[in-house]
Amino acid sequence: MKLLKDTPLLEDESENRIDSLGFSAYAGTMTDAILGTEGPFAIAILGEWGTGKTSLMRMIRNQLDKHHQQDSLTVWFNAWRYEGESHPIVPLVRVVAESAAVASRPGGPFADALGKLSRGLRAILRGLSFKAEADLPLAKVGVDFDVDKAITAEERLTGLAQSERQGGLEYESIYAAVYSALERSTLPEGKRIVVFLDDVDRCLPAKALQLLESLKLVFGQKGYVFVLGIASAVLEGFLDYQYRQQYGITEFEGRAYLDKVIQMQFRIPPHDLRMDHFTRVLVGNLPAFKPLLEVVQLTGRGNPRATIRFINSLIIDASINGNLAGAHEGPAIDLLYFAMTRALQTRWRSVYDLLLSSPEVCEGVAKWTKDELPDRAALEATGTAAKREEEVARAMLAYPDLAALLLLPQGKQWLTNRGPREAAATFLIRLARDEVRKRAAPDKLFDAFLSYRMTDKQYVGRIAKVLSEAGMRVAWDADLTPGTNWRKALDNSLRRSRALLFFFGPQTPGSEWQTRESSIGIEMATADSSFRLIPILLPGADASLLSPSLREYFWVDLRNVPLDAVETDMSTQLDDLILALKRS
Repeated sequence: MKLLKDTPLLEDESENRIDSLGFSAYAGTMTDAILGTEGPFAIAILGEWGTGKTSLMRMIRNQLDKHHQQDSLTVWFNAWRYEGESHPIVPLVRVVAESAAVASRPGGPFADALGKLSRGLRAILRGLSFKAEADLPLAKVGVDFDVDKAITAEERLTGLAQSERQGGLEYESIYAAVYSALERSTLPEGKRIVVFLDDVDRCLPAKALQLLESLKLVFGQKGYVFVLGIASAVLEGFLDYQYRQQYGITEFEGRAYLDKVIQMQFRIPPHDLRMDHFTRVLVGNLPAFKPLLEVVQLTGRGNPRATIRFINSLIIDASINGNLAGAHEGPAIDLLYFAMTRALQTRWRSVYDLLLSSPEVCEGVAKWTKDELPDRAALEATGTAAKREEEVARAMLAYPDLAALLLLPQGKQWLTNRGPREAAATFLIRLARDEVRKRAAPDKLFDAFLSYRMTDKQYVGRIAKVLSEAGMRVAWDADLTPGTNWRKALDNSLRRSRALLFFFGPQTPGSEWQTRESSIGIEMATADSSFRLIPILLPGADASLLSPSLREYFWVDLRNVPLDAVETDMSTQLDDLILALKRS
């Protein structure tokens, strides 16, 4: 059994996948635009999730690397991987520095300039690490040193860090420091660094916007071009909400805000015309799916990722059913019935429920033609079956894809064969129940475990209420019953949670039990990349007292959210926390 990969084109060089969405023309135009633009410049590739933004960006990069290597250095930065960083500019600078170092080898394109740039940026990064060791604010870094000297004298950095410990330098922002290094490491005329920022829209909105702002503040210099993959609706919606709720600005437009950061926008055109070819390519390699081509096309909604997900679901359905039927644990079910059942479940659930519960309605709908639909939708029928048929007819008029699906020969076959139709539905219900049982397994029983000191219980209780009302399953000691061994119960709950929320209040550093819980959380996060450890700073907390291990995790700062505002005036940070828990 081989599933279809939902990976972008050119992500795996060992694969020879074709451009079945016809992106080559777009990639060529974007490449020409990048080469003809001096920079600073930012291009946004806009499209909703699953529409191929990353594939198009990789094709652009491939063309630059293959045919224009002497004029451009390309850098790939996956923003989502660094979402936990307090300052996303830091990992971005690190990736640019590393890419420049590799390209500065003898004979590489504009090697001298890239070598100088790489050494200058790495010098600043080392300076930041010195500051972290000295327990100085990461958001502050001195720029009053000669980048050229820093490039050739690492010892100077050590001396610099020591003088900073004595308070000998004026602090500037980290953004100014990097800007200064870039400004003094200018690129030769006609050369450019092209940075591709992928998965920006998968970051929490506040973090994505922070990254976009850093581009404007730091990389607004000659020779730098940025190509960003963004689902604009995600960021625009967040901006509209934030300015409306937090600042009371009702006329604010998120789109106008993004226009200030991005100079050119290319929205991936609808795939309607190209999806026919895309789906044919996919189905062409799967003989069992060839009779279901039209069903797959109608269910995929013009979205490549949705199409691949649908096909993979059917492959799994058929494989499990085949194994069970071979072991005489159920009937063998034709793939057509899985396809029709999942298609209706996925896109038109209310119609699916109505048809599945009304065999007589299925028989009636199977006899319809397209021309009959308007009259059947306007019958104002009496009687249960007739009313249900009228409801189906109205839905088919409202949703042309639904009408096309049910009027297909495959649709009529599903409607007229009650036995296999209901067998497929029963089978999928069983799979769904198995999945629910897996999700409710003891090792993942809770969405979040709350670790706090008793002095902060009232505040934490308010947050627990907010999380519970948002649908989160929360574990904390308020749920313990008399007679329970609280140490064992809390330890067990923590190990059965998907996240640890470590509440850091004014007196937290002295809590022995919280120290133990943070150690367990760090152990779990190290062993399981899906486990989230989230420090939360409460009013009165001193962030400098956080342990070095906890400082490595992006925290939620509620120090400016008083107790009486936790439930009534939700902060952006608390919104981000809920989103993070729902996505983990």
